[in-house]
Formats: sequence, C-alpha cells, structure tokens
Amino acid sequence: MTWLKASSAALPPADRFEWFLETLARELMPTAVSTTDRAAFRAEAAVPDLGAVQLSRYSHSPLLSRRTRPSSGAPARRPAAVG
Repeated sequence: MTWLKASSAALPPADRFEWFLETLARELMPTAVSTTDRAAFRAEAAVPDLGAVQLSRYSHSPLLSRRTRPSSGAPARRPAAVG
C-alpha cells in the first residue's frame, strides 16, 4: 500500500500552524483549532491510496479542536449509528 505523506517540517515555523489548519479543513473536516505555541507547532499527515475508501492519519503538537459547520452553511454530518 502506498501512503502520500506531508509534513510541516518543510515550512518555516511561522507557516506550520496555518498549513495544518488549511490541510485539515480541506482533507478531513471543518474544524476550529487552537494551540498554545504556534511557533513550536509541528504536524504530519498521511493518506493511503485505497481507491474509494478515505482514510487519513494525523500526528501533531498538542492542540484543542472543535468540529464546526461546513462553510456552505449546511449542518455538519453526524455518523450513522452502528449496532
């Protein structure tokens, strides 16, 4: 299986947190995120090639995250009940 990987390490420290915010919103979900130390923030993202199935793995410095509504104004989707 091939993984596409991206890291904030290639960016200047001042740009890393914004890169993470943009990547998270574009690839995963709209989220309000904050961190206590933007200057030391680091993050990595990895996405495997699984065809129609979407999976992602993120590792990052400590942060606080809250799911927000999509920018279209539509309500956020809730996961279906299982079981």
